[in-house]
Amino acid sequence: MSKRRLAIVDDNHALVAILVEFFQVHGFDVVGFDGISHIEQLAEAEPDVVMLDLLMPQLTGQEIMRAMSQSAVLSSVPVIVFSNVHKQDSWPLAEAVIEKPFDLYELLELVCHTLPGGKVP
Repeated sequence: MSKRRLAIVDDNHALVAILVEFFQVHGFDVVGFDGISHIEQLAEAEPDVVMLDLLMPQLTGQEIMRAMSQSAVLSSVPVIVFSNVHKQDSWPLAEAVIEKPFDLYELLELVCHTLPGGKVP
């Protein structure tokens, strides 16, 4: 079985770098984006799960989730929102929400439970 692919989208380059390294150590194939300007960038990554910040300067997390929901490639991909804004009922397109700052191992557990089949890679 191939590794599970995780896409991380946040405009904080340092956070993206930390998360990419952390999840790679834990067996994921990870692609990190320091923000994205169009949804095709995310579709090309073919992720199994997307971790997404909400407040970004190019496309916001809400705009990305809306575009994902209309994409043939991305509509079934679960999204985990990580943000300073914590109102899960406000993000109906998100599978899960975790508030910044977060514990990396709690995030790992959340990602694993969000994966189709709910298993660690």
